[in-house]
Amino acid sequence: MSAATRTPEAFVDLATRRAALIERSAQLRDELRGEIGAFRHDLRHVDRGVAFARSGLLKPLAVGLGVALLVGRPSRVLRVAGRVLALWPLLRPWLPRAIALVLTVRRRFAGSG
Repeated sequence: MSAATRTPEAFVDLATRRAALIERSAQLRDELRGEIGAFRHDLRHVDRGVAFARSGLLKPLAVGLGVALLVGRPSRVLRVAGRVLALWPLLRPWLPRAIALVLTVRRRFAGSG
């Protein structure tokens, strides 16, 4: 059946069906957005962990923790590590400033001696 032989009622039916499909598609998109938002919220910690692992800091940290466990008492090392992990969200914003301060102090004392 070509477009020239279709009746006006067929075009009305197609337009009605198209409008219903567009409305249903919009509803499904909204539902999907809500579910993805909740899923994304749940996986934000995984994203941070993957980013940390890719940053190249994981291997030195693991080696350092291994050496600390071998040299020190494991219970004490793990207790300190737990405290650091608990305080990390508070320490992280201040870390660049603290590093800059330490480097500035080292430069001043290195230049004066």
